[in-house]
Parts: sequence; C-alpha cells; structure tokens
Amino acid sequence: MVKSIPNTLTLINLSLGFLAVTALFRGDIVTAAWMVAAAMAADFLDGFAARVLKAESETGRQMDSLADIVSFGLVPGLMIYYLKMNAASGIAWHVEPVGINYGGINVYIFSMLFPVCAAIRLARFNSVPQKSTHFSGLPSPAAAFMIASVVLAARYGYSDFIMMVVSNPVALSLLSLITALLMVTPVNMLSLKGVSGGIRGSIPLFLLAAITILLFILLGYAFAALIVPAYVVISLIFCRGKEG
Repeated sequence: MVKSIPNTLTLINLSLGFLAVTALFRGDIVTAAWMVAAAMAADFLDGFAARVLKAESETGRQMDSLADIVSFGLVPGLMIYYLKMNAASGIAWHVEPVGINYGGINVYIFSMLFPVCAAIRLARFNSVPQKSTHFSGLPSPAAAFMIASVVLAARYGYSDFIMMVVSNPVALSLLSLITALLMVTPVNMLSLKGVSGGIRGSIPLFLLAAITILLFILLGYAFAALIVPAYVVISLIFCRGKEG
C-alpha cells in the first residue's frame, strides 16, 4: 500500500491537469493557473516519495511523463491560446469560452509550441540516465509555471508591466517561444530534487530561496512571474560547464 503513494501522487498531478483544462473550457484561466501550481507540487512530491519509500520503478517514471504532458504541456499551451485570443480586447479573468475555429494561424502555432516541446523534453528525459544535480533543458513543470505565474501575477500583483505582457499578442508570442524552446535547448538547469556536495552544493537552492523571498517582499504577488527567470539565471551560473 505504501509503495503505491508515488503513483497516486502522479495520478493527482494528471487529475489536476484535467481540472485545469475544464477550467479553461469555462473561461476561468486563474483557476487553471492554480491547478498548474498544485500539479507542480504533486509532481515534486511523487518523486520525493518514490525516493524516500524506495518505490522508484519504470512504470512510475513513464506514468510521471504521461501526466506531465497533460499538466505541463497541454494546459500551458491552452493558456497561451486563451491569452492570445483575449489579448486584443484586454484580459478578462472569466469569459465565455472561445470557438475552436476562431483565431489566426499564429495563435495556434505559438499555442502548440508548448505541448510539442514538452513532449520532446519528456521523451529525452526518459531516454537518458537521470542526473542528480542538473537537468538538460528547462523542466516542463518550470516552463508551465512560467505561464501560470504570469497569469497569477497579472491577476493579483497589479503590475503594469505584467498586464502589458498578458494583453500584448507579440509579448505573449515571445514568452511562449522562449519558454518552449528552453525546454528543448541543451542547457544545463539546476535540479531541485537533490543537490550533492553538502552545504556548498546547496548554495544555488539557498540563493534561489533567498531571491524568491526578496522578490516577494519588494514586489508582492507580482514576484511570481520572476521565479522561473531567476531559476534560469542561477542555473546558467552554477551549472555552466557540467556535462549534460
């Protein structure tokens, strides 16, 4: 029974992704963003539980990636679609769902980037030995949270810059393009699942935590949109030169 805990958490991750999709069908992008954040927590906990309980398995690994493609591939792609469809008239947090055949081709292209790049990222991750201190490419949960955090920052942070991003089609396209490509770019990224090297090896994590707290103090809820960029910068500094 205890050994089933990791897979149960993985299924919770998948279920939260499904709930995010249904929220988007209702025109509720804020709830979808919160579901992505909750799915991230479940995704972290399933790996943590598997290591602690010594319940790691190939089945669990494959299930994890299948859940991630929904929660961190499909959902952020649909969120980009939602934002771009509503950007011209100004972002609305609760609107009627848009028609499936409505929107220019660029809307679909930049929305599809997320599930496509997430699928490539996850397939590569499953085909190579896992690293304990770094990933190759931006993890799909972090990429998905980049989109979700922008939504949450715009909704609760009252930042003119963030509001400009979510209401500007060009800015949304760049956000989608850069974030999606980071998933498939062979750049080393810090792994939050375990850092070796004692206190010295944990410095990047302590630094990221300190920056996150400082940003929250200075910017309030708008800080959320800067967590992933801070993670990327710290990764580029501390993971530079490591073998991928």
